[in-house]
Amino acid sequence: MEVHPYIKLIKFAIENRSFTVEQACMAAHISREEFMFVRHELFVLSGAQQEPVISHQQVMDWKVSPQALFGYIQYQAYRDAVESASKADQRALIATRISIGALVVGSSIGILGIIF
Repeated sequence: MEVHPYIKLIKFAIENRSFTVEQACMAAHISREEFMFVRHELFVLSGAQQEPVISHQQVMDWKVSPQALFGYIQYQAYRDAVESASKADQRALIATRISIGALVVGSSIGILGIIF
């Protein structure tokens, strides 16, 4: 499953409390303009972080907003559910193949018993 750049950005911000805009953009593979656009939705901003222009080399403390954090937690739960469902499908397929194999072997033994 491909991870959306905003999920990458939130994960980066959770793992690294202090970072530059440039570091965040590189980690999430987004442009500086896109970061500046989404920062209001993903972070609780201080006075300097609300400025229209932030130096891309200035290290700042960034706090993930509660909405972004809960969205990230929901994404993690969804990803885990998809992974569990995939594993369950694989196990069901293996069990079906074993059952078919046992049916074939049992039928063959039954047919051979009737013949001899």
